[in-house]
Amino acid sequence: MVEEKKSHRIHEHPDICLISLPSRAHSTRPPLGLMTICSYLEKHGISVELIDLKVKDLKILELESPKARELEEKIIEMLKDMRPTMVGMGTFTHEVDYTLSFAKRIKSEINTTIIVGGQHSSLAPEDFIFENSPIDYVVVGEGEETFRELTRAILDQKQGEAFHSIQSISFWEKDHIQKTLLRPLIEPLDNVPMPAYERVDMSFYTQPNPYAIRYFPLASMYVFASRGCPAHCTFCAIPSVWRYNETKKPIRFRSAKAVADEVELLVKKYNVDGIYFYDDDFCVWKSHVIDICKEFIERKIPFVWGAETRVDKVDEELLTWMQKAGCIQIDFGVESGSQAMLDAVNKNCKVEKIHQAFEICHKLGIRTFANMMYNLPGETQEDVRMNQELIAKIKPTTVSFGLMTPYPGSQIYDEIASGKEDYHYFKEAEWKMPTKFVVAKHSLDLDKLVSEDNIRFNSPLQQLTPSTSMKMILRQMARSSRKMDYAKSFFTLGKFLVFDRLPRMIAKNVSPYSSKPKNKEVIPASEITATSSGK
Repeated sequence: MVEEKKSHRIHEHPDICLISLPSRAHSTRPPLGLMTICSYLEKHGISVELIDLKVKDLKILELESPKARELEEKIIEMLKDMRPTMVGMGTFTHEVDYTLSFAKRIKSEINTTIIVGGQHSSLAPEDFIFENSPIDYVVVGEGEETFRELTRAILDQKQGEAFHSIQSISFWEKDHIQKTLLRPLIEPLDNVPMPAYERVDMSFYTQPNPYAIRYFPLASMYVFASRGCPAHCTFCAIPSVWRYNETKKPIRFRSAKAVADEVELLVKKYNVDGIYFYDDDFCVWKSHVIDICKEFIERKIPFVWGAETRVDKVDEELLTWMQKAGCIQIDFGVESGSQAMLDAVNKNCKVEKIHQAFEICHKLGIRTFANMMYNLPGETQEDVRMNQELIAKIKPTTVSFGLMTPYPGSQIYDEIASGKEDYHYFKEAEWKMPTKFVVAKHSLDLDKLVSEDNIRFNSPLQQLTPSTSMKMILRQMARSSRKMDYAKSFFTLGKFLVFDRLPRMIAKNVSPYSSKPKNKEVIPASEITATSSGK
């Protein structure tokens, strides 16, 4: 069944309606970008509605499925009822064609202006703006202030040259795409209000799930303490995304007070037990992280949290502060155990730092999550073996092996220049690698390699290993008001693992999508054993 947010509409005929696409309906990660734009526009006197329909199912919702079509019909019905002046959407790379199709249908049903924003549209606005496109404007880069200026101009019925003065937008004019000058980034970030939590179904998002504090079900929510990342890894599109603003600053930070205020709101108002800091790199600025930790400690906020960072950004002093403030897990972008591969993707990090970071976490009892990649440029069977040896030595609580996917905006994508006709591959390239995206030198079956190593290096026993973090988690659950929610969540998660995840892993098909793997002439991943043993 489709779960529609239970609260009543705030605006009868809103200036703009922001839509989370049906493909996100299963996701326990809220549309924070849309929610923040909603808050920002409301702050500046523009009426906004947010459509974010949900389905209670841990399985990925495919756009071709009947349930997704039901959601689409419901969204159209809601739009026809509220008749907003504008509609705004965000889109991922593999959803470009769907977004255009959905926008065309919206245009045919109601007379409205359609705006698209987000990472992909910032990188390639020409994918959405062309002659007779159903999309009228693309917001490029950071969206809040651009959305404010653009929606205000549309509401005031400004014409022609007026839109040329709005920075960071693209639109069709006469016979070509018009791209305006880029705008500075918002500073200070505290000027951006908190996401509009009241506009989404927080009872859905705060149900215990294993995707925030990875693989341990907690009633959690996601918070940003910064925007951007100063690193320049060649597989990542983040540097390109933030470059699409005039300032070109690699990273900006919210104040420790603003971060703690948001966390305290989530804990007190929505009974959240866990927070995951969604920053690209939470520990870039050591003193800033310590200031945040001090705020948490001084306020005695009852919650636990996790974050993602690089191994070269942590030391024992910092990690000790983080643990004192409630940090129970750190996700590290390890990527590879081969120095040659780290250098190949401009990771700018030594393998020794990986060992040091995990040693400190083990000493302090902090859970660890290691993100690993196969299919790095020039990767050999020896590099694969070094990945496996590293994981065996550093012993992360959880490890995730994925395939390096050259997303638009990354240096590797630019080097292989795939093109729009390949966007559909990005839907599941993390688990099933199309031949044209393969940059590894070896001939191992990448899909099977990922599946086998995810099984080989993960076990339920690792998750339950006694540690300081585990004690903190159990203490938080014991004092939580959500005890019944936890009981239900463990039952639901157990069913999902037994009837969905485990069968896929046994079948060596890690992808959650229903499409079958393509036949490829490759060496089975199991043959790596012979190579690693020197036979």
